[in-house]
Amino acid sequence: MLSGSEAINNAVKQSHMVVCHFSVQRANAPEPTDTRFVATEGTYTQDRTSNYGSRVSLVIPQEGMWDADSGLPTIMPYGDRIKLWRGIIAPDGMAWTAQLGVFRVDSVAFNRPSSTFRVEASGLMSQVDDSLFTAPRLVRNDDDKEAVLRNLVDEALVMWGPGARANRAPDETNSLGAIYNQSRMDAVADLALALGVDAKFNNNGSLVLVPTPTAADNVVWELDAGEEGTVIDYGTQFDRGDSYNGVVAEGRSAYGRPVRALVTNNNPDDPMRWGGPFGYIPTYYTSDVLRNREDCRLAAEARLNDGRGRARQVSITCVAHSGLESGDLIRLRTVTGQEVLVILDQVTMPLGPGQMKLSGRVVQGWEYASGQ
Repeated sequence: MLSGSEAINNAVKQSHMVVCHFSVQRANAPEPTDTRFVATEGTYTQDRTSNYGSRVSLVIPQEGMWDADSGLPTIMPYGDRIKLWRGIIAPDGMAWTAQLGVFRVDSVAFNRPSSTFRVEASGLMSQVDDSLFTAPRLVRNDDDKEAVLRNLVDEALVMWGPGARANRAPDETNSLGAIYNQSRMDAVADLALALGVDAKFNNNGSLVLVPTPTAADNVVWELDAGEEGTVIDYGTQFDRGDSYNGVVAEGRSAYGRPVRALVTNNNPDDPMRWGGPFGYIPTYYTSDVLRNREDCRLAAEARLNDGRGRARQVSITCVAHSGLESGDLIRLRTVTGQEVLVILDQVTMPLGPGQMKLSGRVVQGWEYASGQ
């Protein structure tokens, strides 16, 4: 969750006014502008299961957004970026604003004589996803995985703005390791899994590597579905289709020998546990980035954490909170008073007044209950 306080958590549950504004950084501009523009409406979505990470759709007034010389909008989908904020003003005058993120502009649409633009933009990870290799890239078994991951992302980002350049020359491919022919994003995802982390851009536009979320994380927000609670409605779905309770991760050592590790769900209170009512249902993950048993264990553990709760999905409509992020752990109190822990996979909020939609996985509680 973005920085906040108990006072802010309480304020979003009360009557308040919503404010949303953004600034523009033009491609190849020496410095970003500090000029902020108002967004009248739109939506912001953060999704930890997608390559792009986050997306935003903005409706903005045309006033002040035209270039006097060219007659074109001052924001264009040719490398421009926007920085976005959403905040609240409470009746008592308390104000709080959260920077939601930095986004690459994907499209700009307008009609004459309409007074508004519609701008679509996506998180900076989309730039990494788009930046395909122009020649095969080798990630060696003995490479520093975090350093390689950060370098791959930096290469994609340096193509934007001052000092832009093409992909660096390909490495030689006569060493043991993983070879990626096209997708830079596949290489980043494999390296992140081998490190047991999520690779994402934070709200300031910086790459961060954070542990894969689990039920042991701190609860950042509590939602109450009671009569005076903050939940408008919620729904659940039981589905074993994509679920698993064990992960086998396989790789190759620096000598070319196979290495592997099995990690299983051994929670005795979980009906999805290994060897419990669900059975023995492993999934496999193979990557030549994994060079020893510890690499395999970390990757398997991260993949297992991503699988926890898949058999019990929950969707929630509630009051909007600008600080909430995908990957956060929240507590939901049901209409019957039961409490469950949910890891959020997707957060969608209005940039103006309105309700927020959350979807995630129940990772604690509701083990055997039904009809809650």
